[in-house]
Amino acid sequence: MHGIAARFFNRSLIAGLFLWVVVVSFSGYYATWGFFDKPALTDHYRDFVAIIDGTADRPYVYRRLIPSIANSAERVTPRSLQDALGKSRSRSGTPFYRAFFDSAEALNPSYSFRYFIFYAEVFLSALLAIFSAYFVCRMSEIRPLPSACAAIFLILLMPYFSIVGGGEFYDYAEVAFCALALSIALRFSWWWLVPLAVLGEWNKESFLFFVIALYPILRRSKSRVEAMLCTGVLVTLCGMVYLAIQSRFQHNPGGVVAHHFADQFRFYTHAVSIVGRPEKLYGFPVLSPHSILPLGFLGGMVWFGWKYLPLELRRHAQLAAAINLPLYLLFCSPGEIRNLSLLYMTLLLCFAHNFARMENPVAVPVHELSDAEESVMVEVRSL
Repeated sequence: MHGIAARFFNRSLIAGLFLWVVVVSFSGYYATWGFFDKPALTDHYRDFVAIIDGTADRPYVYRRLIPSIANSAERVTPRSLQDALGKSRSRSGTPFYRAFFDSAEALNPSYSFRYFIFYAEVFLSALLAIFSAYFVCRMSEIRPLPSACAAIFLILLMPYFSIVGGGEFYDYAEVAFCALALSIALRFSWWWLVPLAVLGEWNKESFLFFVIALYPILRRSKSRVEAMLCTGVLVTLCGMVYLAIQSRFQHNPGGVVAHHFADQFRFYTHAVSIVGRPEKLYGFPVLSPHSILPLGFLGGMVWFGWKYLPLELRRHAQLAAAINLPLYLLFCSPGEIRNLSLLYMTLLLCFAHNFARMENPVAVPVHELSDAEESVMVEVRSL
């Protein structure tokens, strides 16, 4: 009985800590960017009203999961309940909606309820992301404490990765879908990836590429033909979702992608970009995430954690990097580190292995095992 109570307390402690970390991370993101509905931000081609109404420029309008749920919630919720919610006040007299946000769009009666649902979805996405990140570490046989530390570190870094270019409402959901997909590929039947592929692609079109990068994980327990077939089915589903969304918004301004290679070249050959300049995060000045010191720190985390990754996860990371880095250089705005999102799971696992190494300094790196020992470990993990 004592053991059950202790486990329950430990899990409750982790859950409470995760909730508090998500509050901090979400607050850091929302206080800086909102949903691009702050007066100081001029990105009207992707602001909240344009996103929720489906009039935003392409490709931003393609990220439809969260806006679609908000619009559907408004349609099925009785108008009387929506009006009552808008008129309710706290004991201090503060209107219900103003207790959460104060932008003009959020307080517009035409959008207030949808804004509230949108706001709640993004927060819950962040909560799902941290639990999913913890789960993928545990599925990788990393102990609870380093797994929790790694998940916390990644979620706290999310607003930091968004300092340049702006944080997007779908970023936390993307982390959650990637973590859930990797967890399923590691331990469960691939069929569970089918609905996840649809939802992940609905959230952001780049999820298709993450599905491709899961091939080495699927290959661990399947033949080459079976793994390719499973990957092909998932990619086809993602492609169908993407084409449906693209067809729906084909007349919106903008394009499928924006070309930024020349901008990237100028940016990363400029001294200020390399050295970095102070940016504000959590109310404190920090160096830009694309500058040499932060990148050196993250590179060190990967360097020291890489040797502890199992072979299939290293191959997954290599494939994700081979896809993500060219896409980043060709089609992403300069300095937007958040667009290297296909590598978030690799970074997370390297974080976790570094924390695990601190907890147990005598752990044996994977590369120091013989081929026979590593194959036995792969068989044990697949049971």
